[in-house]
Amino acid sequence: SSTQEWIKTLEEIQKLVAKNNWQNFNYYRRQGNDRSKLEEYSEAIAYYTKALSEQKFSGIGVGLEINPVNNTVVVTKIVKNSSAIKAGIKTGDRILAIDQQPTINMSPGEVVNLIRGQTGTQVTLLIGREDHSEEITLARTSIAADSRFAEVYYNRGIAYSEVGDNSKALEDLQKAAELYQQQENQQMYQQVQEKLQELNDSQKNAGVYILLGGLAIVLVGLGAIFAVQKFRNVSLK
Repeated sequence: SSTQEWIKTLEEIQKLVAKNNWQNFNYYRRQGNDRSKLEEYSEAIAYYTKALSEQKFSGIGVGLEINPVNNTVVVTKIVKNSSAIKAGIKTGDRILAIDQQPTINMSPGEVVNLIRGQTGTQVTLLIGREDHSEEITLARTSIAADSRFAEVYYNRGIAYSEVGDNSKALEDLQKAAELYQQQENQQMYQQVQEKLQELNDSQKNAGVYILLGGLAIVLVGLGAIFAVQKFRNVSLK
């Protein structure tokens, strides 16, 4: 039918867009890595940020991928440790409705747009199986199934730490740790945790140095006041 042909054409367009997206992502990632090796950290951060702007193609908010089959939407892949897999969604499940909007004859793009949303918000899917259907409410989270996204967050976090922006470094490293944990990459997860601990310790030490510096200034001030007072007492005599 004309509808099926249109859906097939849209799928082909999306595949081309996704392919181009990954090419851009890999280009920016390599440029960032090259700048980091040259210790040009500000430039590296700019390239890593451009790479991460392509993240929208790595998932659709709840950790699943879909394809249209016979005018219905079928789950074809689920990201490890995502809200979808934790809720018991399985490959082969049919998404019959999204927030009570029927998905019949919807394009993949329309489905993706309905499922995506702000991190922390929820979306309710009506899931159809062989013998029954049920509503499942899922929390939207930032999904980056490919390990390269975690790598870029980690490298950008290191670059931020090198330019002295520890708050952004901590934010990126925490994101990298979350993604490595999703991917069950314990080696990199542990490496990121060690770097996070190192940055947290350095911030605590910086706070101690500031406190000691402040105390030193106060003591110097008190000493000066005492000296002036002593001088006045001597003068009065």
